Parts: sequence; C-alpha cells; structure tokens
Amino acid sequence: MDWWHLSEVDLWEIRQMLKAGLKAPRRLEPEAKLAIAAILTTGRKLKDLRRMSIVEYESDLDLPGCNPEGLIWNKDQISWRFIAGTADVHDARRNKSKRAKKSRGRKGVATPPVYQFVYFDVEEIVQDCLKQFPTQFSPLGKARNGPAPLFVSRKEAHITKIEQLLDTRRPVECGRPRACSRTVPSLERFLTRAMTFQYGGDLVGAMRLTGREETLGRTANYYGETFVSNAATSAKRANGILRGDEKWVPSYAPDDQRIGNSMSPVWREVRDLAEACRKYLKKTARNPLKSHKAMTFQTVALLSFATGHRGMGEALPGSAAIDEITGFCKIHDKLRQRADHARMIWVADVAREQIAIYEDHLGVLGSLLKKQDHQRVLNMVASGRLPIFSIENGAMVRLRYRALWQDLSTELGLWRPMTPNAGRHWLRSVLSGRCSSDTLHAFFGHWLLGNEPWSFGSCLDPLLYRSEIDGVLTEMLKKIRWHARDATGAVA
Repeated sequence: MDWWHLSEVDLWEIRQMLKAGLKAPRRLEPEAKLAIAAILTTGRKLKDLRRMSIVEYESDLDLPGCNPEGLIWNKDQISWRFIAGTADVHDARRNKSKRAKKSRGRKGVATPPVYQFVYFDVEEIVQDCLKQFPTQFSPLGKARNGPAPLFVSRKEAHITKIEQLLDTRRPVECGRPRACSRTVPSLERFLTRAMTFQYGGDLVGAMRLTGREETLGRTANYYGETFVSNAATSAKRANGILRGDEKWVPSYAPDDQRIGNSMSPVWREVRDLAEACRKYLKKTARNPLKSHKAMTFQTVALLSFATGHRGMGEALPGSAAIDEITGFCKIHDKLRQRADHARMIWVADVAREQIAIYEDHLGVLGSLLKKQDHQRVLNMVASGRLPIFSIENGAMVRLRYRALWQDLSTELGLWRPMTPNAGRHWLRSVLSGRCSSDTLHAFFGHWLLGNEPWSFGSCLDPLLYRSEIDGVLTEMLKKIRWHARDATGAVA
C-alpha cells in the first residue's frame, strides 16, 4: 500500500461514515457527504463538481447546453454526464488564452472546441447521500424547477466540513486515521490510481473517464480510443468496497460509444486496409516496379499495426535487429538521439514472417537497381534496418514516411486517409484493458525519466510482458486478417 493514498480500510471506514445518519438537519453536512461520495466514484475534482448542476429531463432534447456537466435525472434513473478527459479537450483548455489573443482584431468569434461526453450510472452510495438531504435543501427537489446547483455552500466551509468528516470517521476506536487520508486531494487521487493499477487497468482510460490530466498520461492520452463501457466497468470494480461488494462481476452491456482520438482507425478500416494491400499485390505482380511499391505498402502497413512503429529514421526493423529466441526488438522511434527513449517491443510471428519476405524481395532487386544502390540496400538489411524507397531510373530514392502513407491511401483507394500513427492508435485501443498498465507503458514508450521499464531497477517481468502482448496481439491480427504475403499476394 502507498502511504499517501487511500487504502481498502480507509474506503470501508468512509463508507460507514457516509451511511450514518445526519447529526443535524442542516445543509452543510449532507453536501459534504455528497461531495465525498461523488469524488470517490467519479474521480472528478471538487472544484469541478462545485460548478456542476442537477437537471430533471424527459428526453435528451430537454438537456440544457449552457451547463452540460453534472447529474441528469428523470423518474426512472439518475446518471452522470461529464466532458471526457481527452487530449483534444486538454489542449483546448490549455490554449484557450492563446486562441483568445489570436481572435482579437478579427471578424467573427473563435470556434469553441467540440466536447465528447460520457454518461454512466450513479453509484448507490451517491444516491444514499442525496436522500439524506432535508426536504427544503434537497437538490432533487429544486431540480424540478430547472437546473439546480449540486452545492451552494461556501467553498471554504465546504472543504472544512469534508475534512472534519474524514477526520472523525472512527467513532469507536482510539486514535485517528493518518493525516494524508484526511484531505480532499487524497479523495481526488483515488479513482485514477485504482483504475490504473488494477489488473487490465489503463491510465488513459482512467484519465478519459475522470477528466484528470496526469503527467505520465499526457503523451499516452493522444493515442487510440477507449470504450466508455470498459472504462465504466473498471471504475465500478475500483468502487466495489464502497458498495460493500467483496467480489463484483461486471455486466458487459453493449455500448459502442468511444472517447479519444477521432483519427484512430476502427476495425473495419484496418480490415479494409489489409484486404486492399492483398489486392494491390495481386494486381501489380507482373510489373516489377509496381510490385516493389506494393511490397513496400504491405510491409510498412503490417509492421505499423503489429508493432506501433511510426517510421522515425525512414527505416523499419529488420531480422538482424530481432532476437531469434525471445522475439524482442529495440527500436528508436521517439527521440533517436536519446538512449533512454528506446523501447523494447515484442514482434509478432506474422510480422517477422513479413520482414523475412521483404528482405528476400530486396535481395533480388539487383536487376532493377544500380550496383552501388543495391549494395547500400543489402548493407542496411545486414545491419537490421529495412530501407523504405522507390526505384526511379535504376536509382534508390528514399521515401519520407508521411509521404508514403499519403501515397498508400491514394493508391489503395482508402475511404479515409491513414496517418503514420494509425497503427499505433489502433494498437493502443486494442491492448487497453487487456494488458497491465506497466506492459502498455513499456510497449509504447510512455514513462518518466528515471522510471524506464528496462532499467536495472525495474520490476517489469519480460516473460509476463511478452505473454500479455502475445496473448492479445496475435489473436487480434488474425481477426483483422493480417497475413504475411509475398509479391504475388499469396499467404506465406
């Protein structure tokens, strides 16, 4: 247990305190209890919750647009409605002042950011706190006349009462809880940490649901999309003690709502890409120059979606760079001048097969390339780097990775252009919730300086890391129908 975070004992004591009756029929105590329950079950900060309202509605059309976050309530159910903590929203908030300065002196008004909303059920402990309000102070009663604020007491008095309740939650025991568990920040840290470090947890999913912006997750939050149902399930699992559940079995309700980067390709797009590569290989099999182009498309696309490689250095990892026994490969696709930014990935079998096919293909290009250029290609292959190039008048012309993806999208006739990071986005979405948080950070290269997963002081188990990636990635690539193919389009 981390001494600076809430333990299971702390949560059990807080639950007992929240369920106890009011000491006085006033507004401040039930507001403090409601705030504690809301912070623990949603991960939202107190300053954000104090700006929210409760709204009674009969249909989605009745929801007001002026204050979009808070509790939405009708006769059947009560739910939370929040702005998702996506990277786009964080950037919008961070650059708000910059946009305001740029818009001065120009005609019109700056376009506001488009928010993504998440909806999830209110926990029973929160509903119990709402029912404890005296009738004259109840937010539910006031919401019948229009949007009503969740909290109306002064901020200083509100925080003082919350800390007082946390400080006196052991009425029958001597002593008091440790000081670090009696503060509002300790409540605000709980859910994000619990969702991240549970099995299958993911910091990105936690950030998007709770709206928090953690230092380690700022970069990772740009990649992929998260199913709201999976994130809500993770939050419910973390809040099991507050419900009094010893074991909680999640109910996977069908929910296709996703939050995150809108450029993250969906399954159908990836499957269409794999099929388009196959057809293009078959179509160009009789034309040596176009066949090389098709092989480049197939290899770049497959490795992008199997390893998350983004083409830094305009080269791909070759067989010489991959350990034959473990399948591990160290790549520099972040800051290539910094050794601490190298990430160790596990290369799937289908990707290794495609690399071997592409190397054989490069070996027989002697009739199309000038002798010195072909020798350069062979030297790069021997050093474990696969060059990305086109052939023009017998010369090797190196290709920029971004330009290659633009050409690929045009030649294959994709309905939405793919970006160099498309494979990385899709992989993040696929592995999220199916691998541990440590595995995700190690695979995608998201860590803080001094906490590298491959350093001497790291506790990351390489065998468990490989097992988690293999168990998910191999099956997903089969479902997408990614296969290693030769220049004729046939499966190797």
